[in-house]
Amino acid sequence: MDAAMNPQSDSSEPMRALFFELELLATSGREFLYSAAEKVLSKHDIALTPALFARYFVPSSLTTAVRRLGADRGTPELSSDGVCDAIRSVYVEMIQHDDHENRGLIALTHDLRSHGIELGALTCLDQDSVANLLEKLNLSPDDIHIMAARDHGRAFPTAQDWLTLAKQMGTSTALCTVAATSAAACKSALCAGMRCFAVPDSLTSFQDFSGADYVIESLDIAAEKLVLKLVEAF
Repeated sequence: MDAAMNPQSDSSEPMRALFFELELLATSGREFLYSAAEKVLSKHDIALTPALFARYFVPSSLTTAVRRLGADRGTPELSSDGVCDAIRSVYVEMIQHDDHENRGLIALTHDLRSHGIELGALTCLDQDSVANLLEKLNLSPDDIHIMAARDHGRAFPTAQDWLTLAKQMGTSTALCTVAATSAAACKSALCAGMRCFAVPDSLTSFQDFSGADYVIESLDIAAEKLVLKLVEAF
């Protein structure tokens, strides 16, 4: 079972909740992953481009993406754990040293909390990196339920990830809204029976977000009002 980084709420009452992908929404996570993969793969004579990243990395887990890329390029050494570990190491370092403050997400999360809406997030990061991100968001571990997701070999997150998060928090999927940064995250949320709005990044803005209530370019004040209206519409 996927591990929760903080205890489940003691409340047995159904609650409205907003879920999101922690490092992909709180930071330029996907852009960092692209830069990390580009740096490591260049040492194996592979020039990663946005098109290759979109083909291999966006729709798959890191392990699967590297393995498929290596097979297609005739470089089986990419399948070694060392390559993925190197990419993860650079990626985490970039996130930890990111001094960008996501004011839109900070305002949104605190506004939702003030309206009694719970927060939940999925992450692939270690606990130290999660703690660092929460500090940047001015959130304590008591303010948000964090779940560490496993590498399923498929696109992150899966419908099961969202369902498990809702179960850990003790809330109904019908009361959950997901902020999705990719089409895969949007589709998996919808498959889990949750409402969804999209916040694409520069590497997913071309994707089809059919089924999402809104596609938001940035979490500004206007977007904050839309999200609050959506989450409270139950």
